[in-house]
Amino acid sequence: MSRWPLHRAPEDLIRPPQVPRGSLLVLAPHADDEVLATGGLIRLHVERGDRVRVVFLTDGSRGGFREERDDEYVKLRESEAVAGLEVLGVTDHAFLSYPDRGLGTATDLGDRIAEELATFRPDAVTVTSPFEIHPDHLAAGAGLMTALDLLEGRGDALDPRLLLVEIGGPQIANWILDITGGDLMDRKRRALRCHASQLADADFEDKMLALNRYRTVNCGEREIIYAEAYLELRRRELPVLLESLETLLPLVERNRPSATWAAPAAGES
Repeated sequence: MSRWPLHRAPEDLIRPPQVPRGSLLVLAPHADDEVLATGGLIRLHVERGDRVRVVFLTDGSRGGFREERDDEYVKLRESEAVAGLEVLGVTDHAFLSYPDRGLGTATDLGDRIAEELATFRPDAVTVTSPFEIHPDHLAAGAGLMTALDLLEGRGDALDPRLLLVEIGGPQIANWILDITGGDLMDRKRRALRCHASQLADADFEDKMLALNRYRTVNCGEREIIYAEAYLELRRRELPVLLESLETLLPLVERNRPSATWAAPAAGES
């Protein structure tokens, strides 16, 4: 008989000095995702003089629920992204410009991420976790896995620290980074405000603050107000996580209220 777990350790609380030194590659499905998920971590690496590169995967053309690509809107989102990176202190970035909400159909995504990895050779890579909902967020992780496999096949295997991040909701994490002190949270908020076009559609700042505030619930220290959550794995460990989700997610979907809900017949309450 399966046992219900009786104990699970809370996420390790990591203070800024405890974060390992080294280069950081940030894979952002959309402009603003880099701030929402990892703004504090990015700023910390920049402050210490570590190399940081941010790669934006999509063109952001479907932001604000747009249905068609608008070249001027895409340029606006790129300029907002650059302005946000300037606040964080990042100068190294790239726009791969895949169609927004079409990242999963990009046949060369793995190759292009592999090029980034092979050139930059990061010590750590951040990417959206498989607990996300947005299809582009999920495709970003799949693209990174493909890229790592491609490099191994070419005899250039890399094994960076993989930091899975959260945007659309909490994920299972094994450490949280305190971003309360210094100017980490201040820079993160200021960087997000550069994405004015997105804030006009939704109150992402308030939602980001709520998620980062929620992440301190188990830290036990009142002075820690904001934290970012990370699930750190190595490449060889990813298949275990993904196999578990392949079992779990169909069960979750099957038991959604919307999976069986039907409007009541006339005269029924």
